Amino acid sequence: MDSELKKEIKEIIEVVKECPEGLQGRAFEILLTDCLEQRREGKPPKREVKEKEKKPPEIEGLGKSGFENFQLPMRVKAFLKKQNLVPTDLDKIFHVENQEIEPIWSLETTAFSKAQIQIALIDALENALTSGEFSFQLEKVREKCQEKQAYDKTNFMKNFKGSSGKYFGKIDSDSPTSLSDEGMNRLADYIRKDK
Repeated sequence: MDSELKKEIKEIIEVVKECPEGLQGRAFEILLTDCLEQRREGKPPKREVKEKEKKPPEIEGLGKSGFENFQLPMRVKAFLKKQNLVPTDLDKIFHVENQEIEPIWSLETTAFSKAQIQIALIDALENALTSGEFSFQLEKVREKCQEKQAYDKTNFMKNFKGSSGKYFGKIDSDSPTSLSDEGMNRLADYIRKDK
């Protein structure tokens, strides 16, 4: 292998390192194939991109966005790893900018009982992103259900007490309710849904 090809491969590796982990293998394959085709056709290597051309111009007032740059709590990292998810999978549920989180998700069901559980799971995730605890406050979930027009006053508590032990720990309106293992799995399923 000639020294020029070695140099080009090292440059490709440096570019690939900047890609998200899940895309690095494919990015390397594409860039290496392109490099080898250029050499086979006898074309000179593409010009080097100047450092200032690599980065898009910064827009004043906008910071880094997305979960690639978000400092995740240890429990959230462990949850993602256990569920075979990556931080960027959360980008379809929350918009992140400058370490601030804004929900952008929508309900996947019109059945009140299922919608209320989904709202509780996503609220627990939002809480975990800020505090590290996969838990929710029942009254906060009630308010969100009302906002999303998924509140069934008659069956709200019955629905949560019926799911207690399956998706959640003990339901208590005065203290946070934690997700069970099954609740964590259901949350992961929702995150994966449109992956």
